[in-house]
Amino acid sequence: MKVGDNVFNFSGDCSALSNALIVEKIILDAGSLDINGNTEIDLCYNTEESQVLNLNQTGFIQGAFSYFILTSSTGEILEITQDNTLALDFLTTETCLVYALETSIALTLTTGDQLSELDDCFDLSNAVIINKERVDGGEITTVQETTEQIICVGEDDASSFPLLLENNISEFSVWLITDTDNNIIANDQQPPFDLSNLNTGNYRIWHLAYNGSITGIEPGSNAAGITGNCFDLSNFVAVELTIVDGGIISTDQG
Repeated sequence: MKVGDNVFNFSGDCSALSNALIVEKIILDAGSLDINGNTEIDLCYNTEESQVLNLNQTGFIQGAFSYFILTSSTGEILEITQDNTLALDFLTTETCLVYALETSIALTLTTGDQLSELDDCFDLSNAVIINKERVDGGEITTVQETTEQIICVGEDDASSFPLLLENNISEFSVWLITDTDNNIIANDQQPPFDLSNLNTGNYRIWHLAYNGSITGIEPGSNAAGITGNCFDLSNFVAVELTIVDGGIISTDQG
């Protein structure tokens, strides 16, 4: 007997066939995964932004059930979805990985499980690595917990103007004083601020949080032109600066 012969046509002096073992062959292929053509991205976000990534799965995709799985760097499953858009707002981990998964039966794993617990018949794509940088300029207020302040130079102490900062996140930060058109007047001060050398008028004070490098914060620049790896501006506190001078009075004799 040779390959291609029918076993039921086999004959011999003394032979017998056992029962048959049925083998089902399943072909699964999760293909390749990328985000805008990249398999590793640096993602900058702040707590007020909604970050949604579009996953691109290519190749000979084959499977009865298709999933995208987001894990931590240690393999803990953070999210399972069948949608190729991925929202990352809830993540606190700095580095995560996302895979495409094709299976022959419905997935039984859930968030909190380990990716290594996958069994049965499946195929995983390559991992896309997401390095997540978190930055937030925070919220600033006056000590009276307002975002507006009138300072009367000569009556109020304009040489020591304190501010409160909360919920800021970054490696580095700088404070900016701008006019109402957001043109930067100063960038190297820390609270409390000395405003006594400014002319009368309206000003804005901001807190800028950033990671890595930053440009466009020099006096004379406009805050709209700030660029950098990852940065976020806080709200601003509006300051109205007025100067009063009671002058000198004297009698007719001086």
